[in-house]
Amino acid sequence: MNNIKPYFSVVIPLYNKRPHIKRSVFSVLNQTYENFELIVVDDGSTDGSLDELKDIEDKRLKIYEKENGGASSARNYGIRKATANYVAFLDADDEWNIAFLETIIKMYTKFPNKGIYTTAYELISGSQKNINIIKGTDEIFKLEDYFKEFVNLGISINNSSTTVVRKDLLFVAGLFPEQLKNFEDFNVWFKIALLEDVIYNQRILSYIHLDAVNRSNHGNNAYYLLISYSKLVIDIEKFIVDQNLKRGNIDLVFQHGAVGIMRQAIKAKEWNFFQVFKKSELYNYINFYQKIFYMTNINRIGLIIYKILTIFGLKK
Repeated sequence: MNNIKPYFSVVIPLYNKRPHIKRSVFSVLNQTYENFELIVVDDGSTDGSLDELKDIEDKRLKIYEKENGGASSARNYGIRKATANYVAFLDADDEWNIAFLETIIKMYTKFPNKGIYTTAYELISGSQKNINIIKGTDEIFKLEDYFKEFVNLGISINNSSTTVVRKDLLFVAGLFPEQLKNFEDFNVWFKIALLEDVIYNQRILSYIHLDAVNRSNHGNNAYYLLISYSKLVIDIEKFIVDQNLKRGNIDLVFQHGAVGIMRQAIKAKEWNFFQVFKKSELYNYINFYQKIFYMTNINRIGLIIYKILTIFGLKK
């Protein structure tokens, strides 16, 4: 097997995931499809995560160490080390079904040389499980409109533990933006979906563990999300112009994101947020009626009512 070029390069970025990394690694090494290389990039872990892998004897496993630079930096390092034409991603606290790569091969056979191949996934938090699946007439199908489906599903179609991407397109997309600390994966998926077709499988073959230690969480502060999402939008807009691409329905996703962030601000009673929002890139993506509702004093009236109810003990 050493003389055979791997069909997949699997990239796992690792930072302080000692309780979980072995589970993730073995979910790859135990795949029914065996022609791959597994690239684990330790991003300056301080908890001894790599000690969990030192006794694994498998020539497909390649371990690299680098100074801490964030998940995007580690993924990009792994992509540059990849020797296969397709790169698969898995986070260090998540895991695959043993048939994940075998299924990707079947998807490729039916729809060869596409941009993204992804499967349905399960979100796990303690005893709670959540499944969101795009329904189709076939188990494997091409998404006719990735961006419409993204909005309709209400949650990301694919993520960094479900996605296999053609390596050349990752470089066209500029790899993962290391300056972003949120929405960096959206940045890549959206760009590639603008360039090429996305192939989807309804089977649940990836398991996302939301209760894992050191899970990336940059907070739900509406101001922070606004800044991060605005950077995402600006970068995608520039990419569309530079690549001379058709926009398709990506504006639906931006509108969906903008409304979601505004609702987050309302929930947190961050009423001054809306004055900042008016000056942001996202203001251009909400419609006339949303501007009337969110940008007038309606939100302030809501705050007054809330305070009155609180005073009289009718609202806690």
